[in-house]
Amino acid sequence: MDKYDVVVIGAGNGGMTSALGLALKGARVLLLERHNIPGGAATSFVRGRFEFEVALHQLASLGTEQRPGHLRKLLTEYGVIDNLDFHCAKHLYRSVIPGSLDITLPHTREGIVCTLQQTFPREKDSIARFIDLCFNFCEESNEGFTVNAPDCTPTKYPLFFKYSLRSSKEVLDEFFSDELLKTTLASFWSYVGVPPSGMGFSDLAGIIWEYVVYKPFHIRGGSQTLSNALIDRFISVGGEVRFNCGVSRILLDNNRAVAVVTDQGQEICAQAIISNVSSIVTYVDMIGADQLPKGVLDSFRGRQPGISGFMIWTGLDCEPADLGIEVGTTFIHSDTDMERAWRATKTLDPPLSIDVTCHDAVDPGFTGEGICQVVVGAVVYGQPWEAVPPADYADKKFEWAKSMIDRADQLYPGFKDSIEEMEIASPLTFQRYMGHPGGAIYGFDQFIKDGTWFCGDTSQLSEHDLHDLPVDRVLRASSNRTPINGLYFAGSWAGMGGFSTVLRNGATAAETVYSDLGRSL
Repeated sequence: MDKYDVVVIGAGNGGMTSALGLALKGARVLLLERHNIPGGAATSFVRGRFEFEVALHQLASLGTEQRPGHLRKLLTEYGVIDNLDFHCAKHLYRSVIPGSLDITLPHTREGIVCTLQQTFPREKDSIARFIDLCFNFCEESNEGFTVNAPDCTPTKYPLFFKYSLRSSKEVLDEFFSDELLKTTLASFWSYVGVPPSGMGFSDLAGIIWEYVVYKPFHIRGGSQTLSNALIDRFISVGGEVRFNCGVSRILLDNNRAVAVVTDQGQEICAQAIISNVSSIVTYVDMIGADQLPKGVLDSFRGRQPGISGFMIWTGLDCEPADLGIEVGTTFIHSDTDMERAWRATKTLDPPLSIDVTCHDAVDPGFTGEGICQVVVGAVVYGQPWEAVPPADYADKKFEWAKSMIDRADQLYPGFKDSIEEMEIASPLTFQRYMGHPGGAIYGFDQFIKDGTWFCGDTSQLSEHDLHDLPVDRVLRASSNRTPINGLYFAGSWAGMGGFSTVLRNGATAAETVYSDLGRSL
């Protein structure tokens, strides 16, 4: 019987960084992946002469060498930064409502304020105050404190206490009256997957702050290059990875995770097991409800798998400039009613808000000379698609694709006629490839009520402290520990979704395991 210090289930972003982080500390780590390549959503696929980027739109938290963000520091610490080539986007995004709004925001604080003030002069003072609030709030809340610390008081952190539990819609309504301006500033709601009324202001402010301070980046070669670099580094420091090798069960002994059983029936023992798959799948399918501590499943009440996606990858026989595509990320809205747009994501009606991503507009030659790739996508829930009869599935999928491509073609005339290759994915596609309930791409819904209890580094909290809490608080207080000893989580189901967030969460999982078991590894 094989035995390792740590077994990591799933070679997605969180799984890779948690495995590498522990291998760098000298642990004997086995990484198991059911696919034949690493990366999870951080992968690519080939159609014709195009290699399509699966999921990455804009990479956050990277920063520059002069002002590195958390992700650059992590990749440097892990020894992979020199194997990657990044390109900085000059713009945050373009926001469009045909006939009503067309504005492109630069990636600087001064540029955003100036652009917004020129477009919405009546809201000039409020714009400056709002952007100041976003920055001051983030700088205050990023000090790494925990909400139960003695010095965490409204006197020391006034903005955190005033705004951390307020919705983005509430704060936007407080500052502005122009609905077009609110729509412009809230365009990032699809990066969280909940509407402005349910999206915490802390999330909106955080996204704006991250992209302005550390800039939006793209990776030359796509996210598969990052995944390959992480796996190569993992192997070089003694880690072991097995592809085409999924996990069917996690074995417990007296409420401690002690082994996994692979799809081939092999039992592998470990002191710690890190799961990078959905917590629902981990608990229900891999462990079994009858083996769980009391209250674990009850803790999921009021939570649900989050939003999924509908994606159309297109390979074009022209350069972006030939179609007037100058910005890497463009949000196209039907109108200013973002709440209605979100409600539509729970139906089988074509989406009201879509996004158009072109990596070649940021990194010329990303795809190749004389060609480019454009991804037209939307966030939508998977449940309605699960109810589509198999005989109707293809027709519904192509109906959506036609609607979304027509809208992109209206903004970029000639787009439709330039398509050489195309691939379409519905939420069922994401569910099949990622194994997530409902095809969720960000884990659980990230409404304000679903925020974590602690704001700081949870790896510094003791395992005993967490086990003294009620189980529902444990699951929300800690991103990585679980009520089962020796079992940890990494990835979007243990926190927020998004590339940089999940990569960092995997690293935190490694720190947490090492904090608990370091002496015995």
